[in-house]
Amino acid sequence: MRRLPALIVFAATAIGLGGCQHNAVEAPGATAAATASAATPASAGSTSAYVRAHLKDYVPVRLDADLSGFDASQKQMLARLVQAADVMNAIYWQQAWGSRESLMERIDDAPTRRFADINFGPWDRLNDNHPFVPGVGPRPPAARFYPANMSKAEFEAAPLEDKTSLYTLLRRNDAGALVTIPYHQAYRSDLEHAASLLQQASRLAENADFAKYLSMRAEALLSDQYRASDFAWMDMRGN
Repeated sequence: MRRLPALIVFAATAIGLGGCQHNAVEAPGATAAATASAATPASAGSTSAYVRAHLKDYVPVRLDADLSGFDASQKQMLARLVQAADVMNAIYWQQAWGSRESLMERIDDAPTRRFADINFGPWDRLNDNHPFVPGVGPRPPAARFYPANMSKAEFEAAPLEDKTSLYTLLRRNDAGALVTIPYHQAYRSDLEHAASLLQQASRLAENADFAKYLSMRAEALLSDQYRASDFAWMDMRGN
């Protein structure tokens, strides 16, 4: 499945930014739980046997970050990056399923909600997208990127120059014809929020090259033009 380019390339490093709470990075000793961790809640309610069995596929992992070497400005910068990553997670929910809240309203037990959070939807990614929420049916082959009723032949015949873009959604207009919508338009509000957070982080960065990268990445989110910021990341030295 495609998703928006990684905002923060270093999010997979030991500091584990992607799972930190917003205020956790403001003080030394911040910790984060890995995204794939799944501690089973105490109350199972009407949890299915499938969910009870497959929650065990995930093991809680604690990631400790020693932030004692960071000054107040750097901690504020990290907080902005974590907040931006949270925005991107929300967008990925839209791409994978749709409204997270609409799915959670259909689930009446905490373990299944946790399992849905892990999978960004009601399909088990580690088991050939097996549906584990009653009534959702099989996962659409194109998730939320293309209309569920679009055939391969219709896609190939559509006279849309940007239909194969990595940063474009396909939708139907009022007449039922396929049209393309760039990511920066489809997710405008969220991307503007994320870009603002990256710009704030860039002003807090002490390293000039890293500040430049963050600013360029913010601009890329609003245009879907990522190559220049990718090069800026690769050109950094000594950060």
